[in-house]
Amino acid sequence: MRERVLLIEDDPLYREALQERLAPFCIMDAVGTLAEGINEALSKSYWCILLDLSLPDSKWSETLKTFSTITRAASIVIITGRDGPGAVAQHILEGASGYLVKGRDDRDGEQMFGAISRAVLHKQSLLNLKQAARIAHDTAQMSRSNHHTP
Repeated sequence: MRERVLLIEDDPLYREALQERLAPFCIMDAVGTLAEGINEALSKSYWCILLDLSLPDSKWSETLKTFSTITRAASIVIITGRDGPGAVAQHILEGASGYLVKGRDDRDGEQMFGAISRAVLHKQSLLNLKQAARIAHDTAQMSRSNHHTP
């Protein structure tokens, strides 16, 4: 079964081009505003969200934070024309799973889907490590509590 992806992109021509390139690899829903994207993400389960940061109803610097805070989506891959190392690092620190630059990383559907898959798997691995660390911590706490009980 193919994965379901949500594309949030305001440029209809670019949205259509990405849908065509990625059609062989995933099922894609697409919307043009942050509000529509939030509604879709809250109403359906998505393997990954492809999020353009320059949307008509959001400030570029706030789009990722707003979307991830409201939806709690695990895997968000940023799609943008800005590729400065500072911007990339900031968005990864804010929780993005990956980063694709328009006009550079989106020319070939198979390569693009590969990059998206790696970003999703990396994010899932990080979440699994955090969960394992919590379990280990809780187990250690329980073990200490049991040793102190007479």
